[in-house]
Amino acid sequence: MLRFKDFAPRRKTRGGFFSAEDYESFEKAAEAAGAWLRDSAIRPLNVETVLLPNVWDEGEEGTADGSLDTGNAATWHQIVRVWYEAK
Repeated sequence: MLRFKDFAPRRKTRGGFFSAEDYESFEKAAEAAGAWLRDSAIRPLNVETVLLPNVWDEGEEGTADGSLDTGNAATWHQIVRVWYEAK
């Protein structure tokens, strides 16, 4: 079965009324994807970057702890998506 796992920059601080949220760098998400691949011994079929708006909510599978939920603000995030075959 074909599956994927997403790695998104994690939120460092929540935004407020007059301040924007602060996120880790894209490089941190790429490092997390690399660590997951090493630790899980999965052979990836494809690795891609995806640009997504704040479409995830907390608890959705594959999200980085729901940290991309920014309410009504239109915020775009670059993520790493790893495609692999599950046995």
